[in-house]
Amino acid sequence: MDWNKTERKTDMKKITNMKDVMLQQIRSLYDADRTIYNSLPLLREKAYSQDLKEFIDEEMEEKLRQQHRMEIIFTILKEDTEGQIDDVMRCMAKSQKKLTSQCAGSELSDTMMIITGRAMATHQINGYQTAVTCAVSVGYPDITRLLRRALREEKGIEKKLGLLEELHLNSESLVRV
Repeated sequence: MDWNKTERKTDMKKITNMKDVMLQQIRSLYDADRTIYNSLPLLREKAYSQDLKEFIDEEMEEKLRQQHRMEIIFTILKEDTEGQIDDVMRCMAKSQKKLTSQCAGSELSDTMMIITGRAMATHQINGYQTAVTCAVSVGYPDITRLLRRALREEKGIEKKLGLLEELHLNSESLVRV
């Protein structure tokens, strides 16, 4: 990765106040949600179990709702969506794809998808919590409500992944050595 290119793109406008911090965080979340959404069709195609396929279908719908919600926030703020790349999420998505490919076509592949997906959800939860704190600090109640809804949904995704993880890690076929 060329860090200079990323730095130039994200440093176009200096961050000088809490509203700028909030915008940076919201743009990062928007990019992360798009990154996740774009990776889901391939993951669904490679998923072994029906429960994981159903979860991925639900998550795709969720990510579309979250992207739409973020676009509403940008409209309220009269800002564009571009300008911030979530390098952490992009790296996590790339790692998820690589790890899943190494286990392709088995329940172990599903387990890798679930474990890495849960890490990605945790990253999103932290990002949404920060964005909520910023929105409260700047005094945007409508934006705060939208971000809190997204945060609740992201926590729901993480919880479902936790249940799937437990189910898959306790699977007899994975426990055999």
